[in-house]
Amino acid sequence: MILPRHILDGSIPLSKLNNNYSAGKQVIGKTSDNKTVYREIVYGTLPSQVDVWSDVLINQNITEVLFMSGIVKTTADNASYTFPTPDISLYFDGVNKKFRTRARNTYYVGANARFTFIYVETS
Repeated sequence: MILPRHILDGSIPLSKLNNNYSAGKQVIGKTSDNKTVYREIVYGTLPSQVDVWSDVLINQNITEVLFMSGIVKTTADNASYTFPTPDISLYFDGVNKKFRTRARNTYYVGANARFTFIYVETS
């Protein structure tokens, strides 16, 4: 697993993380300024067309994104790939407060995916 910079730079010590890793939203720790850190696991699919953005998660309370990534499982070869990559985009729209994704290659269109987001919310 690639750790977000806030864990790597020590501003969130590993000792403050909750190791329970399941779907849904969980409190996993505190930032150095005592803000609650959440991890949310979302299961879904990539968009059904190439180069079409799709909403994955909308949360109006997010103030800072610490980490985001995903794993996609293709139907063609039953293989799993991590993203973002040049073929699969993932970003947080800070104005509309939503995570979005798109597939840029037909190989990944409509594939099952698991998204992992780590963020801070307003109180």
